[in-house]
Amino acid sequence: GIFQFDRARLAQCVFIGAALLAPMAHAYYGWQDTLIHASVALWISVPAKIVVDQVLYAPFYNMLFFIFTGVLRRDTPREIFGDLMPKLWRTTLSSWKVWPFVHLITYTVIPTRYKLMWVDTMEVLWITYLSLVANEAKKKETNATAAAAREQEAAAAVAAQVVSGENTEPAMEDAWKVVGV
Repeated sequence: GIFQFDRARLAQCVFIGAALLAPMAHAYYGWQDTLIHASVALWISVPAKIVVDQVLYAPFYNMLFFIFTGVLRRDTPREIFGDLMPKLWRTTLSSWKVWPFVHLITYTVIPTRYKLMWVDTMEVLWITYLSLVANEAKKKETNATAAAAREQEAAAAVAAQVVSGENTEPAMEDAWKVVGV
């Protein structure tokens, strides 16, 4: 189910977060503060930071997550990049629904020294969402492979009974159950 614990997936997320995304976020928020300095009026700086974040940083961040997840899963380049754009578009739209509100708090309420800690806390939830999106296709593929294997086993059992001249009725009933008829 959705809440099944997967240690390998957790390790991948922790590695990607610690080795790549957290250092990148630290550099980005420092760069953003120098680009759009706090001395600029709040009513200008806050929307400007949110727009820069959502147009430049968020899609790049999400893309890196999907690419590195694929690399760590040992996916082929075709598997990694084949469905990257639909995932990226979906998560960008989701990002636009979540992060502007998070950053409204980030840039107005949270003291500067706690901003990164606040954002990192929110990113743990975001990475969980990205991980679910990144692993949807793999789960569907695994389920489809398992279903095909069950159908193949049922067909083989019927074929074996037909060849041996046995009564195929029980095996046929089982085969119909497997394919859902």
